Amino acid sequence: MHLAAVEPSTLTSAIAAAMACVSGAGIGRLLAGLHRRGWYRRAGDGPCAPVPGTSIVLATAGIWSVLAATLPAAGLVDAVVLWLDLVVVTVAVLLSAADVAQRRLPDVGTIPLAALAVAVMLAIGLFGGPSAVVTSRQALAAGLAVPLVLAAITLTAGGIGLGDVKLSCSLAVLLGLRGLDAVLTGAFLVVVLAGAWAVLLLARGRADRHTAIALGPFLTAGTAVALVVGA
Repeated sequence: MHLAAVEPSTLTSAIAAAMACVSGAGIGRLLAGLHRRGWYRRAGDGPCAPVPGTSIVLATAGIWSVLAATLPAAGLVDAVVLWLDLVVVTVAVLLSAADVAQRRLPDVGTIPLAALAVAVMLAIGLFGGPSAVVTSRQALAAGLAVPLVLAAITLTAGGIGLGDVKLSCSLAVLLGLRGLDAVLTGAFLVVVLAGAWAVLLLARGRADRHTAIALGPFLTAGTAVALVVGA
């Protein structure tokens, strides 16, 4: 195919995706190194099975590639939002790997990540202009509402850890920027993906109804897909 025959937007998206894929792979290697060194483990923790580094690299590279190709970055606010998307989802990948290995999402990652997402939204609301005020309020509302709903589920029915509640705050902020439809899409995808995985484990005899399942990877994957769908 000749370059002249390619739509400029398509070519730009392809270049952005390729560059982001390479960058994401490099970041993924750093994350894999941190995970291999057991940054998430505490004194007295029992044995665990670390996630293969290749899985972390592929997940990070894939997410960076897709987000960079599909999400707009036409102005300063869009560029800041894209940066926040990449930072939050990248850290969420690292936290998800820890969740799979240790069945725990460390506070040292979830709480600062939520604080960063909220701080950026406040800054966008203050300095981003009238339209940015509305979207930042949506994002902050989602960042508050989703964790509260999950916390209520945790206290009444169980099955969701407090680490999942804290991680959901930063992820919900990203989806809240895109509106209620994105939040609902993300929630639906998380339920479907986690449910399908649980059914698969039950069918293969690798779990029972009381087996704890790491929810972090499904929160991250559902959010990433919802971001792309809502782009």
